[in-house]
Amino acid sequence: MTQHPSDNHWHEMWRDNRIGFHQSEVSAFLEKYWENNHRNVFVPLCGKTKDMVWLREQQHRVIGVEFNETAIRDFFGENEIEHTVERKENLHLFHNEHYQLYCNNFFDLPILSEVEIVFDRAALVALPIDIRKKYVEYLKKITPNCMRILLITYEYDQQQMSGPPFSITHDMVKDLYHDHETIDKLDERDVLQLLPMFQKRLSFMKECVYQIHR
Repeated sequence: MTQHPSDNHWHEMWRDNRIGFHQSEVSAFLEKYWENNHRNVFVPLCGKTKDMVWLREQQHRVIGVEFNETAIRDFFGENEIEHTVERKENLHLFHNEHYQLYCNNFFDLPILSEVEIVFDRAALVALPIDIRKKYVEYLKKITPNCMRILLITYEYDQQQMSGPPFSITHDMVKDLYHDHETIDKLDERDVLQLLPMFQKRLSFMKECVYQIHR
């Protein structure tokens, strides 16, 4: 599939090691609101997040996708996790018994019928407005047995910064997931003081967490 221009932005960030957007700590909202009722978790645009290690420690099998190979190799290397690299047709897979990470464009993924729950901390906020609906529709298509999504977003004045990460309002979430059974905003917190790279550009920045049921 043809890359979106925003893909080049993220590739350049990883290439130049400008990864201030990468959170070295496990998500506070993940630890607070995760319900350990499922085994197979999907983490779209996973980067090298420590959230995947935390999810594995909760006895989950983690399935992820990240189009930047450096991020995936760093994840396994920095966490000293043995793995196998395998290519199947157009899929580039890094995996072991507990992790199955695809180095692919999200829209090239096959059906992931084993996925029971999605943790989206970095995908929706990374996508420009013209591709978000397509992302949500494809997410539903490839995870037909997923019953719940834990979604984390940012909210800020988009006129002060163009993104990415992009500002995703409550109304935007409701519009994107309008055909789901419930969309509950669980919590929000001020995170501008935690993200110094945005402090000169933004007057406020909130992190919000949603629980979405099919």
